[in-house]
Amino acid sequence: MNKRGRIVMTALVIGLIFGALIFIYNVEAAPKKCNNGIDDDGDGLIDYPSDPGCSSNGDNNERGTIECDNGLDSSLDADILADYPNDIGCTSAFDTSEINGVCDDFVDSNLDADSLTNYPSDLGCSTYNDQSEINGACDDNINNDYDGLIDYPQDPGCISFSDQNELGTAQCDNGIDDDSDTKIDYPVDLGCSSAIDNSELNQQPNSCADSDGGIVSTIQGTTSGYVNGFPYSHTDFCLNTALVYEYYCSGTIELSANVTCMTGGNLTGTCSNGACI
Repeated sequence: MNKRGRIVMTALVIGLIFGALIFIYNVEAAPKKCNNGIDDDGDGLIDYPSDPGCSSNGDNNERGTIECDNGLDSSLDADILADYPNDIGCTSAFDTSEINGVCDDFVDSNLDADSLTNYPSDLGCSTYNDQSEINGACDDNINNDYDGLIDYPQDPGCISFSDQNELGTAQCDNGIDDDSDTKIDYPVDLGCSSAIDNSELNQQPNSCADSDGGIVSTIQGTTSGYVNGFPYSHTDFCLNTALVYEYYCSGTIELSANVTCMTGGNLTGTCSNGACI
């Protein structure tokens, strides 16, 4: 290379170096993000020291290490949002947790019966912001219909965790007095053997038992048993001072009769408390 060429090359190198120095100077001299009067990370806070992501005026990033101000979606919450104000689990840029509640915490609530967590997997959650995973009467860990069975799938009245009523279609679980005995459903209606029993009628055979052993007017007795599936119990009583209304059994059938209080064939006895004395 001749002398002229060397001079040109030297001038070119000097120019490049000078340009680089000017660029570096401009970059270094430019306001940093923590000192430029702009809310660069959109958290409503501007520059040092107001923005917790700024460590100094020279910090060139308003993002910090706090969970709601670090530019990252927390691995501890279920949504895909990051930081305040985008993640509603963050109350401010100073908030140390992006978790918004039971529907955003990757934990199955112990108040509901299913084994699902968070929105949208748990149908009890309407949003990530929902504060309850309970989906209804069949998902609340409560025996709402008093049949001794709780929630889906244990309670036959529940067709899913989303079912809003534990009552079913079987007569002993439908909330209706099907046999008109003023008793409703299992276990209140004795005609129901379980909540899936489809008949409230008592299936007991006809029977009769008499505590005084028959027509014994000198003892107040009680007959009890079942007739047409319904239980009964009747106790002897005085119709007047000389007459007992006496209940007694004829096989499995209950009968009754008026019995006079007599002594030696004469109407001299007295009825008191359902017996002749």
